[in-house]
Amino acid sequence: MAACELGAWAVGMMFVESSPRRLDLDDAKRLRSAISPGTLAVGGFADAAADAIRRAVEVCRLDAVQLHGSETPDQCRDLGVPAYKAVSLAEPGDLARIAPFAGRAAGLFVETVRRLPGGRERIRESEQKRRWLLAREANRYGTALLCGELTPENVFEAIRTACPKGVDVSGGVESAPGIKDRSKLEAFFKAVRSVEG
Repeated sequence: MAACELGAWAVGMMFVESSPRRLDLDDAKRLRSAISPGTLAVGGFADAAADAIRRAVEVCRLDAVQLHGSETPDQCRDLGVPAYKAVSLAEPGDLARIAPFAGRAAGLFVETVRRLPGGRERIRESEQKRRWLLAREANRYGTALLCGELTPENVFEAIRTACPKGVDVSGGVESAPGIKDRSKLEAFFKAVRSVEG
């Protein structure tokens, strides 16, 4: 509700088994009812069966899905709603993996950090800036949204550098895994608005 009040264009609901934010369909359905009209409800999945995704879309009235696994461009279609493909981008060669999704996915969630067993990679600030510049190239392939280790402290520079169509935040506005912090949300939205202004 706080995210909607602050102007979020979408609110995500995780259906990935390994995520500390994972919801079952009943919890997700309740969360969906709290999302304001005009704010999209997006479901996050990873290598889920198409039937399971379509079921969640129907039960939770999802407006779009975010695919975090090894899905192919063809698997981004026929899910009942627009599908955004999440891709990791760390090296110039990674852009070749993005190209096939152009025109098949509704857009890309460009993640500039990689998921590793037991957590995520840690990268230096200078390396993050290099990856944000690389993420800027993803705009050639359609709607590119930036995600990965974004915080109220770095989102201004991330947007100025990568020029995404939008940003996705999760852990960067939490007080603990899965627990959003209103003051961090407010600071994040303020930083985003300062770029727009």
